[in-house]
Amino acid sequence: MRRALPLLLIVGLVFAALLAERARDAWWAKYAEYTSTMLRPLTPAPPFASRTQRLVLIWVRGLRLDASQRMPTLNALRARGASVIVEHTAPTWRAPATLTLLSGARHETHGVLLPNEPADPNVDTLFQALQRAGRTIALVGDAHWADTFEASVPRLEVVDAPDAAARDDQAVVLALEALRDRAQPVAFVLVELSLPEVALRTNPAAYATAVAATDMRVQQLVSALDLTKVAVAVLSDRGLDARGRDGGAEAEVARVPLVLAGAGVREGIAAIARAEDVAPTLAVLMGAAPPVHAQGRPLLEVLAADHAAMLTAAQQLTAFYEAWSEHFSRPRFAAPLLRASEPAMAQGNPATFQIWFAQLDQAARSEREALRRATQWVRLPFAAGIALVVLALIGASVQLAGAASLVGGAMFVAVNLAFVFLGELQPSFTQFPQAQPQRFWAQLAPASALGVFAVGVLSLLLARRRALSEALAVFSSALMVGIAVPVIGALWVYLMWGEHWDGFLPPAETFAWALTMLNQIAALNARGLVPLPFLPLPALALALVALAHVALQRLTPEDRRWRWR
Repeated sequence: MRRALPLLLIVGLVFAALLAERARDAWWAKYAEYTSTMLRPLTPAPPFASRTQRLVLIWVRGLRLDASQRMPTLNALRARGASVIVEHTAPTWRAPATLTLLSGARHETHGVLLPNEPADPNVDTLFQALQRAGRTIALVGDAHWADTFEASVPRLEVVDAPDAAARDDQAVVLALEALRDRAQPVAFVLVELSLPEVALRTNPAAYATAVAATDMRVQQLVSALDLTKVAVAVLSDRGLDARGRDGGAEAEVARVPLVLAGAGVREGIAAIARAEDVAPTLAVLMGAAPPVHAQGRPLLEVLAADHAAMLTAAQQLTAFYEAWSEHFSRPRFAAPLLRASEPAMAQGNPATFQIWFAQLDQAARSEREALRRATQWVRLPFAAGIALVVLALIGASVQLAGAASLVGGAMFVAVNLAFVFLGELQPSFTQFPQAQPQRFWAQLAPASALGVFAVGVLSLLLARRRALSEALAVFSSALMVGIAVPVIGALWVYLMWGEHWDGFLPPAETFAWALTMLNQIAALNARGLVPLPFLPLPALALALVALAHVALQRLTPEDRRWRWR
């Protein structure tokens, strides 16, 4: 039995690789197919007096926070208004980032997770909120806006020039025409500028020039406004890394600028906010209740808002979370908190609202965590069973080869981690261009092959003066211990977050690591390394270790001494 155990371990590794590949693909497919169940219609809160006659939102795609701080026009607006650092949570591809900013809803609420995924028509956005308050709106942007928001924006001007710079010039002209239109005056104008994103994706060396050109276009728009009567906001939808990629939670991708100035905006304010706070802030500035599915707060410290704005925003948030509690059959928490804080909030103190929102947000976070834990117990028997099998295999491996199995397993893991970090291939949605992870997984596949090679060399070194069975035992047991680490890691993520989500989602970075761990196990079958549908790398490596060991044993004593000198 002891002689057959290495072969049995290798067969187990081959089957584990097949199962890991299926689990990886199925897990990602379920994430990509996520659908929100929380978009029920809710009664909107009534509007109130606007603090500005008009709001112009300049929406800049791909403008990084650091680059925005070198824009003279934007810095001049910061000096006379408010500078906000907006923090996204992943995924930060264009569609989910846009919908989070415009709806104020978290990803698990609005349900859009992929770059080109259409929005659910039931998602309430800033556009609907402003129109309910009687504010007329206009939007100037590319065809993506028409595909997503045509039904909710009555005046939508699509730019169609052949290149990004020309499209941005066209957008500025169309926006100025809308602002000067006295026959059909608009209270809210969103104008999109896309040159920074296009430059960073196609020619990164031209990014600084693109940002400077964008600053000039912002100046063109701002110079047409009387900021004593109207307000302007400049917002980046998300950043891009140095290679023009998005999707993850890296600082250069997830942290973006929001600059507000003009009527209704306090001067000299700096703040940090979440992406979910943007839509409620802009709605309150225009005298409208936040979108009904918003989970962020209006930045009252930035706005010259009164008690009516506070109460309206608080009532809208309370209505959402009351519906949330009912939907998931959880204890109500929002209404009691509002009743306790409403008298103080009516005095118009922004600090009271901030304290109330902090309590509400903490209660909502606790309820989401309780919802996740409730599903966790359902997965526990399966996860515990797999964990016991893995521990049994580790025990058998250690018994077969002793400490050498642990040393070899550690080497397999170390080689994979070194490949990941030295190759700058840390798992992140930023590594999944357009939500297509297959290329990234193929890039990581050689790490497993290198790990197998390293374990093979180690087994030859440790068993060079022993029988062939000892070398095979060290190799197979070390490899089994090595893949036990990613198995346990992926299993822990599965236990914590599962594969069927409702009301919560796994953190994107954690989920990317779990998929990567499964990928490294799946790579033992050499998918992505050779143009073959299936090549069991452990079995092939075992045969090579056996041949190498036999060859070394046939060396003459003098050759062997020279070989191992």
